[in-house]
Amino acid sequence: MLIVGERVSVAANDKQELVPTVATIRPVVVEEIKAVWVDRGFYREAAVQAVERKPDGTPRGVTVYAAGEKPSHHKTVANWLPQAEPAAPGPEATAQEGQGASIENRSGPGPLQDAPADGGAGV
Repeated sequence: MLIVGERVSVAANDKQELVPTVATIRPVVVEEIKAVWVDRGFYREAAVQAVERKPDGTPRGVTVYAAGEKPSHHKTVANWLPQAEPAAPGPEATAQEGQGASIENRSGPGPLQDAPADGGAGV
């Protein structure tokens, strides 16, 4: 199931908008939300933690997937040659760094391929 949320805001950018946007959907299908996909403008570490964790710090069972840094369009021949697998991030890595490693891993699926096969809801 795909749930698309909508919300209008007068904010100049989306950095403060992740939590209130998810909150507009959460009362309706709170138990069904397992993944939230947003563009990179919504990404802020504190906002991701607020969506993924309860106030007491325990996980909600929701994972936020946001686009990482915008890659350069300028490629060289070296960019097209086989590259070594990136090292896995350590336990001190931020959520964005951990997600970036998943996206950059050429041998495994990225977050979008990890979508729930059982039809779990995403925002």
